[in-house]
Amino acid sequence: MMWLYAIVLMLISGFSFWACSTEQSVHNEAKTFVAQINSTLKDTSQKDIALNKVTNFTWDQVHLATPYSDLRQDLSNSGIKNVNINTYNIAQRDDIKLLVYIDKNNVVKILPLSRKDIDFKVNHKLQLFDTSVQIAKSDLGTNTFALR
Repeated sequence: MMWLYAIVLMLISGFSFWACSTEQSVHNEAKTFVAQINSTLKDTSQKDIALNKVTNFTWDQVHLATPYSDLRQDLSNSGIKNVNINTYNIAQRDDIKLLVYIDKNNVVKILPLSRKDIDFKVNHKLQLFDTSVQIAKSDLGTNTFALR
């Protein structure tokens, strides 16, 4: 019976380690993304950068999910197929925005971005941009950018 407890404990520990390492990986990816944008746009005279230049995976659309949005419903209404995803509880939060990368109507990556590190001004709750989308300097503040 003791071996059963040991196996259960190992499984729980392994899952906890996997969940923490996945969360840390996403956090590191977001920090790297912000650093790339900042180094390109804040420290130079360059006014914009193509979003596809700061990603290293395939996508054909990107959605910027804003605070308090119902991400699963918004994506489902737009014809996106796999909406059973981690939404980072955005429907109840105002401290993050999510860049949701889509390829062939499937979510391939979600990047949670802290609004204190980088923010985007948006006009609509749901906008899908294609791969030509640019991240541009905004007149709203030093860490605020626009997707266009």
